[in-house]
Amino acid sequence: DGSLLTPSGKPLCGPDGNPLKCGLDGDKKPVIDEKGALCGPDGKPLVGPDGKCIKPGAGSLGPIVKPDGAVTDGSGKPLKGKDGKPLKAAMGSCGKRREMC
Repeated sequence: DGSLLTPSGKPLCGPDGNPLKCGLDGDKKPVIDEKGALCGPDGKPLVGPDGKCIKPGAGSLGPIVKPDGAVTDGSGKPLKGKDGKPLKAAMGSCGKRREMC
């Protein structure tokens, strides 16, 4: 549904304290702007708790979601939420990332 979650399964919030939700296109894939940032349902780039735009990708292009749901930066360092805990992507019913189910 586009929701971004913390490792504990709670909604990841932006700097304003509101839960972040990525817009989805007709194929249920995340909407990404021309600069490579994830966009919300309103078409505006999503900003994480650190105030920076959230960009998907691999390697140096942006965060990586590991098979277990751990979210790391391009160098493999775990990304942390506002509470200081490592971020974890939502997992599908099969126990893997949703798109792998």
